[in-house]
Amino acid sequence: MPRRSKDTRIRNRGYFYFDNRNLKKSQSFDDIMSMLFSGVPAYREVASFIVNSLRYKAAEEKRLNPYWITASEMSRMILQGLGPSRKPMAYKVLYEFLIPYGIIRKDESESRYYLARDFSLALRKIAESYDKWLAS
Repeated sequence: MPRRSKDTRIRNRGYFYFDNRNLKKSQSFDDIMSMLFSGVPAYREVASFIVNSLRYKAAEEKRLNPYWITASEMSRMILQGLGPSRKPMAYKVLYEFLIPYGIIRKDESESRYYLARDFSLALRKIAESYDKWLAS
């Protein structure tokens, strides 16, 4: 009979790490960012800043459903909030993580950044695929 793992080590390395025993139905945004950027706290901080600032700026300008800002607003937001020394890291996080994960979408034709629902849809697809695989 298989034994239950007694591995209680705290693991905090790598990207997109989570311990399923600690998941709840209503995770805070900070908890989600901690899962996505478990290995690099600076990336987590920058990602949280970008997403929260985009949401705040869009709401302030009444650009809702979906939230969006222009590329020039994104650039100013990054420079003012993070400074010129962290600008390269901000764009790395944006283009290598937030956009591919589906948290942010960039519309090249309109030069806008949107908060996207693709991330949650991708997680649902993974769950459905895994369930189908288990059932086969």
